[in-house]
Amino acid sequence: MIYDANLEQNVCSLGIVLNPEYRNKGLGTLILEDLIELAKNSLNVTSIKADINNENYKALNLVKNFNFKCIKETTT
Repeated sequence: MIYDANLEQNVCSLGIVLNPEYRNKGLGTLILEDLIELAKNSLNVTSIKADINNENYKALNLVKNFNFKCIKETTT
């Protein structure tokens, strides 16, 4: 899902939620790839944010594979 899009500043946030039965099949990678392409090509986004719980190691590794960088860590 693309949300919090600010088209004046060319930024947005991305999020993915997968049913457990569909995890570990490469679907997250395909979905994230498509969302990034959509944000860049259709919305002209130049900066993309993903809020991820720091204990969700699989999601953290997924976004690192797409060269996302950690810019802020928070605790809840």
